[in-house]
Amino acid sequence: MSLSFDGIVTRGVVHQLKNELVNGRVDKIHQHESDELIIQIRNNQQNYKLLISASSNNPRIYLTEQSKENPITAPLFTMVMRKQLLGGIIKDIVQISNDRVIKISIESKNEFGDTSLKHIIVEIMGKHSNLILLNNEGIIIDSIKRVPHHISRVRQVLPGIEYELIESTDKFNPIEVSHEELLQIIGNSPESMSIKKFAYMNFIGLSPTIGEELAFVTGVESNRSISSLSEDELNDLISGFEKLVKAASNNDYKPSILYDDKKVVDFHVLKLDTFTDSDTVYFDSVSKMLDTVYFKRDEQDRAGQKSQSIRKTLNNKHQKLHSKLGKLEKELISSQDRDKFKIYADLLSANLYRIDENAKSVVLENFYDPEMKEIEIRLDTKYSPAVNAQKYYKKYTKLKSAESILISQIEETKHELEYLDSVLSIIELSESSSEIDDLKDELIEQGYFKRNKKQKSNKKNEQKSIFYEIGDGYKIYVGKNNKQNGQLTFKVARKNDIWLHAKNIPGSHVIIETGNREVPEEVLQTAAELAAYYSKSRGTGLVAIDYTEKMNVKRHPANKPGLVNYEDYHTIIADSSGDVIDRLKYILR
Repeated sequence: MSLSFDGIVTRGVVHQLKNELVNGRVDKIHQHESDELIIQIRNNQQNYKLLISASSNNPRIYLTEQSKENPITAPLFTMVMRKQLLGGIIKDIVQISNDRVIKISIESKNEFGDTSLKHIIVEIMGKHSNLILLNNEGIIIDSIKRVPHHISRVRQVLPGIEYELIESTDKFNPIEVSHEELLQIIGNSPESMSIKKFAYMNFIGLSPTIGEELAFVTGVESNRSISSLSEDELNDLISGFEKLVKAASNNDYKPSILYDDKKVVDFHVLKLDTFTDSDTVYFDSVSKMLDTVYFKRDEQDRAGQKSQSIRKTLNNKHQKLHSKLGKLEKELISSQDRDKFKIYADLLSANLYRIDENAKSVVLENFYDPEMKEIEIRLDTKYSPAVNAQKYYKKYTKLKSAESILISQIEETKHELEYLDSVLSIIELSESSSEIDDLKDELIEQGYFKRNKKQKSNKKNEQKSIFYEIGDGYKIYVGKNNKQNGQLTFKVARKNDIWLHAKNIPGSHVIIETGNREVPEEVLQTAAELAAYYSKSRGTGLVAIDYTEKMNVKRHPANKPGLVNYEDYHTIIADSSGDVIDRLKYILR
């Protein structure tokens, strides 16, 4: 998904922040990710949370309404920011040119009571994004990402050196371009340049989204070259460009998100004709729009990054277990063919007097066969016929003992594979990095990973299960990982509550708290849809869901988190699309 956090969106953000934060007091600073922090600001008797992220995937800045867990120990950069800025007053917020660079100026006092001006520079530049703290002379105090010489020979970002803006391009600032200059820029553009490229190749802060808009209002395809436009089409292009620039200059914003089948396709702060009203949601502030777009997306991205190494380790373990299972099952088949070795031993013992000492094999009548068919038995010439008989007896006895061991090992291996399937499914369904942290703790407890000496348990910040309350006070609980599944089923649920789970596939345990009442059909169907959505079959259409009273659910003999056995159940078919989520409001319990 390519989203247009361009210079115009940045301008819209700055306009809002300037109106709401200037003259505000910096109250708190927390850094909950290595590349992201939240500054809490008190202004006009209101508290604002300014989120600034230098994430390579989702760099951004806006006022957020979301809450995140703060680390127990503050990172070094946070300590520097607190020392320099806490208690300071925001004096100004400006955008550099029309680019995705913002300067926040804060007046604060040092430990001696002297007042000085500091500046936060926010660079929203993809993988080069950064958050840099400067003194009033433009010297870098520190940055959330330090850039030494071996990372960039062109531009270093380190404490004590002078800050340099990212090298400016030969692009034009669209806000400052006159009508005559626009005509000249069009005339100087290469003949092959498309309308889509015209916007972002010539002007600072204009994204491909603006190029698509210009093509739309001109009535032509976005890959059409400017040189091929008729005079009327060219006039429409110029008119559309100037209309967009005028709206940005006047801070005439209509923040909106364009959706396609519930997925975010694009967003912008200007009213765009390419955004059809039927698929567009409008917001009363730029920050609310950006919070809607980025919060869940960033959480999922961070979860994906954290889960990558876990997934790789578990997939390798899963593959080895599959190979082990195949070998065990092959050995079991061999062990079940053991009776022939007892027959060999019995026949040899009964016919020792007939067998030559150095014979490589012997053919004897099989008195176990009703037809007394002859059977050939191979012999080891190093041993006497009697010793050969004893060796066949030992082989039979060994395979007989091995059978029970192999059956046990096969069951254990299958149980472990079942557990790993459930964990891998949970990883795929995880929507936040904290959920992955919870899962990592579980895997450490199960012995799949070792805890680093510096790594602490995530128990304090463990995510809680999801709780829904629907009509007539019925409560539905959904486990988000195997530990939660076990707690819900065996500690929270009462014997007459209803337990649901996707049939024969990994997924969440879902509990309907009945209060000893009959459960209406619509409540059961809602819970079944939740069980389908929070399963490995999410988004695959209709899914079979088993349900029974909790009293019929027993702990699994493998004693692995989340694994259970159940009986006396019924099956219901449920939709796994997640439409049920839109109908319900939930809280974490």
